[in-house]
Amino acid sequence: MYYLQYSFSNPPPPVGAAQDPATRTCGLAPPFCVKSRYRSIDGSCNNLQRPTWGIPQTPYGRLVHYKYADGVSAFAKSVTGDDLPNPRELSNIFFPEQHLVDPVWNLNAQQWGQIITHDMSLTAGIPQSHKEPVTCCDDNGQLTPDSATDPLCAPILIPPNDPVHSRLGTRCMNFVRTGTTRDRGCTPPFAPAEPISTVTAYMDASFCYGSSEGQARPIRAFLGGRLQTYLRRGSEWPPQDPNVTVTCESAQSPTEPCYLAGDIRVNQNPQLTILQILVLREHNRIADTLTALNPHWNDETTYQEARRIVIAELQYINYYEYLPIFLDKTTSHFLYRRNNTFGGDLRAIDIQRGRDHGLGSYIATRAACGLPVPKTFKDMTDFIPKKRVELLKIAYEAPEDVDLVVAGSLETNVPGAQAGPTFLCILTEQFYRTRVGDRFFFENGGDPDTAFTP
Repeated sequence: MYYLQYSFSNPPPPVGAAQDPATRTCGLAPPFCVKSRYRSIDGSCNNLQRPTWGIPQTPYGRLVHYKYADGVSAFAKSVTGDDLPNPRELSNIFFPEQHLVDPVWNLNAQQWGQIITHDMSLTAGIPQSHKEPVTCCDDNGQLTPDSATDPLCAPILIPPNDPVHSRLGTRCMNFVRTGTTRDRGCTPPFAPAEPISTVTAYMDASFCYGSSEGQARPIRAFLGGRLQTYLRRGSEWPPQDPNVTVTCESAQSPTEPCYLAGDIRVNQNPQLTILQILVLREHNRIADTLTALNPHWNDETTYQEARRIVIAELQYINYYEYLPIFLDKTTSHFLYRRNNTFGGDLRAIDIQRGRDHGLGSYIATRAACGLPVPKTFKDMTDFIPKKRVELLKIAYEAPEDVDLVVAGSLETNVPGAQAGPTFLCILTEQFYRTRVGDRFFFENGGDPDTAFTP
């Protein structure tokens, strides 16, 4: 039997504790908070006691203790001291390319999960001291000179017997480590590196409105509370990005559609772009309705009221329509092509990124969730099919080495859900915090000035 009420037996440091990296703001001065009916664009002052919580350029919190080989930032190693298995090999073993058809849910279920993820997270890139982009593996899949000398380089090496890339002569996949508190000088020299988010941590439609005034102003019309659009064939579309060939790398000319929105990932894939456009049009529809009902309102009031309604709609859809399905369903490994370059392996990149961020192991995460803690590979068969566990035993030297991204994806789904017990634990904890930690959440009606009418 699975229990969906989790109690973290190894919780993060107490809120406000000096050792809690989430209490540090990377040199940003705490804002001065004033009473407002509307949430700030950058998430500041949502928590009046901790006004910098959830703002951009601050570290992610952790549910599980970090795992770095040197206790600071180096990729974790096996308990034997050897390197952990190659991410590409793990991807080939556990997530081979296959065609999966869900009998119930279509692609939009997955796509909603992506846009909500974009709403609450965007990991910082490389430090601004790097004037040129860091390339560890070129477009032809060959190691660059930087790969051996730049500490930000951690290219994924292609095994000689790779079923896809070996015959093409591909040697690597590009992988650049993300920016952390250490890169920004936010922590002491020997403190563990913490990845930084560059968007607000709240479910506030920042992908549509932006996470700073600098992002918000260029996409506002400043008329009737509306967002900027242009008409094409009788429909509203987001404004064109001023740097088309830079923002959209595959664009062949400045006239190709390449949109400007509150999030730089708006052009990442067509499905994501469609959702962004729908939210944009919904904002303008609501703004027009509010203007008709309240012609005495100025642009700012109409914009803010439309924004808070759109955010409430997203929150309702997520908690009452999407989460009952339960997101983060295991998907097949797949290759994609971009700019006519060789394919990338998103599973391998996920595994490598987990190590880059020092994520706790699969076993450590189960312990933190209060789930049974496996002491042997055989013990993992309580959640993972036996044949998969046998492959884990071949791939990894010890149970303590197993990556959370790998084993969590192999778990059998909890009945009625789309995730296994460990991922379900993580997601339940995250969305609980997202809801109760947001003073402006549409159902957190303690303040009559910010609450919605029951």
